[in-house]
Amino acid sequence: MKVTAIKTDRIRPKTLSILEVLDKFFPEVTDRSIIAITSKVVSICENRLVPFKDTSLSELIKRESDYYLPFETAAHKLTITRNILIPKAGIDKSDFSQSYILWPKDPQKTANEIREFIRKKSGHKNIGVILTDSTTAPLMRGVRGISIAHSGFLATKKNKTDVRASVVEGLAAAAVVVMGEGAEQTPIAVISDIPFVDFVDNDPSVDELSLLNLDFTHDIYGKMLSGLDWLKGDGQARGESQ
Repeated sequence: MKVTAIKTDRIRPKTLSILEVLDKFFPEVTDRSIIAITSKVVSICENRLVPFKDTSLSELIKRESDYYLPFETAAHKLTITRNILIPKAGIDKSDFSQSYILWPKDPQKTANEIREFIRKKSGHKNIGVILTDSTTAPLMRGVRGISIAHSGFLATKKNKTDVRASVVEGLAAAAVVVMGEGAEQTPIAVISDIPFVDFVDNDPSVDELSLLNLDFTHDIYGKMLSGLDWLKGDGQARGESQ
């Protein structure tokens, strides 16, 4: 597997759409490649920024998350957002723009649109897309890359021992290791030489996407998670495709 970071200019709000960014900095791709893009760059292109002066981080977390832990008992503001366990509903701070950066409005719709754009521009049929972010994991130091949306390939597959492996999460983690959305200006990565990936000719269906999620009843960490004092958020991070 080969992961190549793509350098761009600094992406600023209200300048280019994500498709215009890809058109301007279009990487060389071969058939059977996957393009990983940091979700924050997509958010900036969508102007999903809220000035610090307009609200508090706590209010944004309540608005964007599906569930959140009481702030007085959770110093790191742990949430469940789009069925992902992530601090602060995936919200980042931009001191440069003096704004909070939210997740994209509809990551799945955007991933599908990006895949179609790259397929047409490159002339290749087998193209995949991942929108990435990073989060923490229990008992592990540091953050790791995750997928918040994908398109063009099967997200999981069974190995020889019949255990289902998460292909999309492994690829996202590999991409985020070499990417950087700030001073590095490498918010895109091309993943190639991936014979283990099964490409498909369609966008992920609602049923396929639902299979990626587990509720507390079926999750091996469910008993631990369900024992916490979750509060219901407004869930406005959910787009129409979810």
